[in-house]
Amino acid sequence: MDVPKALNRLGDALEYFRRRKFSIVKVLKVGEAYMLSKGSLYVDVWAPTKDYVKYHDYEKLVRGLELDRVQALVIISYRPYTIMDYLKRLMDAAERWYGVSNNVKMIGVSEADAERGVEEAVERLHTYFAELISRPATVRERCPRCDAGDLQRYQFDDYFSQKLYGAARQYVYICDRCGLRISRQELLSRS
Repeated sequence: MDVPKALNRLGDALEYFRRRKFSIVKVLKVGEAYMLSKGSLYVDVWAPTKDYVKYHDYEKLVRGLELDRVQALVIISYRPYTIMDYLKRLMDAAERWYGVSNNVKMIGVSEADAERGVEEAVERLHTYFAELISRPATVRERCPRCDAGDLQRYQFDDYFSQKLYGAARQYVYICDRCGLRISRQELLSRS
């Protein structure tokens, strides 16, 4: 699917997701919001136009952002944690009053440092949902926490890291017994 030419605030973020092998599935009806996918992982990337959310009804929120189809929601805003807190309270109220549960992982990215924030968001998505994106390779290392399980290594694409100032590769190690997750970034070369 082609991305509309006028992307406003999400243009650079979507371009970074595209470089990290995410593809745009659809444009959502809510302001500047897109559904992306990589492997079996579906993510909403949303840039609210205001620092507060106008949703007061849980069903409208789920329909607008199609939260029933995604595993994660990345919020890019000047105050993302305020919006995340409001959405979490709305989801908790829906679960408490109506028994409706939604296990969407929310990740906030501040517009003040969007480049590094989007990079960290992608690294966190890889860490949280490694099983949905990549195939594991068994490593002959014991888990440092439980000392009983073997670590499985998930490797992700090479990319230019703003944090490390060079080409990097991310690995995620997951213990098959206790579920420990370790994320490591390896610097490939200095630029």
